[in-house]
Amino acid sequence: MRLSDKICITFDIEVLSNCFICSVYNTETDEITTFEISERTNNITNLHKFFTEQDTYFVGYNCIHYDTPILNQIFYHYKYDDVDDYITLTKLAFEFSSDIISKENSMDETFNKIFKRFKYMKIFEQIDLLTMLYSQALRVSLKWMQVTMHYENVLEMSINWFKPIELHQIDTLIEYNINDIKSTAALLDRCKNDLLLRIDIEERYGINCLSKDSVRIGVDILANEICDTTDLLRSELEKLRSPASHIPLKDVILPWITFECKEFKGILENMKTQIISDGRKVLEYKTIYNGLEYSVGVGGLHSINRPSIIKPKEDEILIDLDAASLYPSLIIEHGFGPRHLGKTFIDIYSGIKDERIEAKHKGDKLKDQTLKLLLNSVTGNLGNEYSWMYDPFAVLQIRINGQLMFLMLSERLTNIGCTIVSANTDGLTVRVPKAKIDDYYRICAEWEKLTSLVLEHVEYTAVYVKAVNDYIAVKKDGKTKEKGLFITQTLLGKGLSPEIIPIALKNYFVNHVPVKETIKNAKDIKQFLIGEKTGKQWTVEYLSVPVQQVNRYYVSVSGAYLDKKKQVKPHLEKHPAYGDIMVKESVSRMNSKPVQILNKFDNRSIEDYKIDYQYYISECNKIIWDIEPRQLTLF
Repeated sequence: MRLSDKICITFDIEVLSNCFICSVYNTETDEITTFEISERTNNITNLHKFFTEQDTYFVGYNCIHYDTPILNQIFYHYKYDDVDDYITLTKLAFEFSSDIISKENSMDETFNKIFKRFKYMKIFEQIDLLTMLYSQALRVSLKWMQVTMHYENVLEMSINWFKPIELHQIDTLIEYNINDIKSTAALLDRCKNDLLLRIDIEERYGINCLSKDSVRIGVDILANEICDTTDLLRSELEKLRSPASHIPLKDVILPWITFECKEFKGILENMKTQIISDGRKVLEYKTIYNGLEYSVGVGGLHSINRPSIIKPKEDEILIDLDAASLYPSLIIEHGFGPRHLGKTFIDIYSGIKDERIEAKHKGDKLKDQTLKLLLNSVTGNLGNEYSWMYDPFAVLQIRINGQLMFLMLSERLTNIGCTIVSANTDGLTVRVPKAKIDDYYRICAEWEKLTSLVLEHVEYTAVYVKAVNDYIAVKKDGKTKEKGLFITQTLLGKGLSPEIIPIALKNYFVNHVPVKETIKNAKDIKQFLIGEKTGKQWTVEYLSVPVQQVNRYYVSVSGAYLDKKKQVKPHLEKHPAYGDIMVKESVSRMNSKPVQILNKFDNRSIEDYKIDYQYYISECNKIIWDIEPRQLTLF
């Protein structure tokens, strides 16, 4: 792969006290090179030359915070201190690696100074796929990424990383290292469009963002816009905040929000008596209105939906409505921005939204995507005390008023004979009598004028609901909208559950195909896989043999159970046969059915896997029977 005419080379390192390994993979030529520094060979000269004499992108996974600082440290001591013996180099790398693992994010000033020095040293150009894809709170390991991307080999190295490695084990370590760089290359291929977008952003806005997640990119562009407009220095902007220790909700709620029904009126009146401490107090109200239970609070608006099938009657239309760009629109139309930046922020933010609309009309997809990142980066940062946008008052203005606006719409539509079947933070699903369709659109138009928001309407023919955020909706054109457990594709970096279950459910509800038929006709073992990861305090065993802590498996009629064990403080426990026994270990069974581990894909036919089809059929039926209860008969 090339980006900006530069070859992308994936890389990864392994660090032990007596061995340093760095493997690289040229994504253009498929060439793999391994550099080793150990008792048996020392490739430091070639390693340094490879990384410092090429105009290329070196692509890693968590390289910014681990691989690159260690490489930079080695290169620095090699070049400036003439350190080239393997004992000193491996010792330097190992001690630095141990400090990074144990001290990063600590208050150790000496370590932080050294770490930052090598972290920001520009010896070679890098791209970090981890920091590009995820904010710090959402980051996952490369092994878990391998699981969720269905990579061919999920491989862990079962050694003690804090002890010297035996020489005969180094080749196995290299195999493990190469598996990581090849899986990084597979991830890079999936991320090509994300990187092309970032290259376009760098060219348009002059910011370095190849390794930044979408929120950070949006924040940087917006910060530059504000600094250019106000003549503030970025360092000055970064110090700004609008903290608030106590926020009376009566000051947050817009004065024109009113209700007629006692249920919603009671919520509003009670809200106005509340004082929120720094935006973090749990605030939730529940009420039943016209047969639907609503939950309102700081966490968002949603209805409490039981499993059901929702279809319009002959004289009804089932419509899903939501507000286009709800949070950005509330910020712009009602001035719910950071108070310390006032009208300047709103004007700039509004101009960016207009710019995005223009880019959409012109078909400039990259600019459209960029400005979408920017618009969506604001709401989370308003509640982030480390951000220059921080203003908990603005957060509550957005969240509380948005919910109350939709409650107003819910009440007004109910008053003309509509039935609300589901409510969420940014929309409603409504049964509309055909005779009332003109009234429906009139009420929506009046609400849009009042709130300055824009509604989008989609007609459904059916909605199959397990819970408010677990459903599949069938649109009038036959397309579907899937949420929660009905999503048919594994989301990168999230959990791995059997794709065959939502596929079979969709086929059953939408296409009326029996679950058994879908499951037994499936030919891809990947659709049956489950992912499991355990903490380092556990030892995982399969057939009483230790296995790796991240595993991919499927339920099988010829399988066995996965168990996890850990040492615990000894205690006495009653045993039915032996009386008091001393227990020194905690054992937990990880799966309810026998499984086969499939961390490495093979070329078997689907029949040879011995899948326990009945397990997957039963899991589907549990959901179906919740949504579509079986009819009891006498015969």
